[in-house]
Amino acid sequence: MQEKKILRFKEFGFLTQKEVTLTFEINPDFSGVSFLLAEKQELIEASLDFLLSGQRNTVLGTKKSQLFFVEHLLAASALLRVKNLRVTLDGSSGDSSEIPLLDGSASKWLEILHKLSLNFSSEQEDSTKIATKKLKNSFYVENKDKEQTIVAYPYECFKVIYLFECPFSQKKEWFSWQEKDGIEKIAQARTFGSLAENSALGVTGKWLSYDQTGYDQALRFPGEPAYHKILDLIGDLSLSKINPLDLGVCLVCQKSGHQLNHLLAEKISSNLWEAIS
Repeated sequence: MQEKKILRFKEFGFLTQKEVTLTFEINPDFSGVSFLLAEKQELIEASLDFLLSGQRNTVLGTKKSQLFFVEHLLAASALLRVKNLRVTLDGSSGDSSEIPLLDGSASKWLEILHKLSLNFSSEQEDSTKIATKKLKNSFYVENKDKEQTIVAYPYECFKVIYLFECPFSQKKEWFSWQEKDGIEKIAQARTFGSLAENSALGVTGKWLSYDQTGYDQALRFPGEPAYHKILDLIGDLSLSKINPLDLGVCLVCQKSGHQLNHLLAEKISSNLWEAIS
């Protein structure tokens, strides 16, 4: 086995407005993905057991601590099939810690984890790009009040089909993604919000904004906002402690977000799968 590789990254947090130092380490002694809050020496696992909220973003934590904005980093970890990852955070504000949002995509986390995994010789490198578990029977989850639905049915690999409604034109369009389409593209998809909301948050020009006339920046590729929804979905589903990319399932999503993603993650963690020989 090669020498352990540790990478560090510093950035100002959006909520705390303090510099946050993240230390990334892959170690076979770790289990899954976890976050260590350095000041409190408190360990928060990336699992449904530590889920606190999915109102606007995915928040993990305990009765004493909250960790915001974990979904993009978790998505990058799933996309690269990085296992046994611990991220130590130094730079909290009271009971709150956060993963920096940067430009609202997962591209920086994909870059860091790619460098980290290249320097680590383990079963990481033995992961395949085919499904290892297949869904037994179709099912769905829904939020009737918000007209949100995710339908899951057996498929040969992990695939997402997302019905996206443009927030300013109300035009509806279907987008799809599976691993063979490329992980870099989906990792580059940025979060988005209304221009009024982003202006109030002081992030205009940093994150993708829209008003009734359109987006304030050129999209990196057609359907970028829809692909960001798929990125969030992958990160949220990893809270099941099963990499969604290992599942033989097609998900058809309509207007779904974090809360419905988490309901689906609960389903994924239950006995709905059969091994693919």
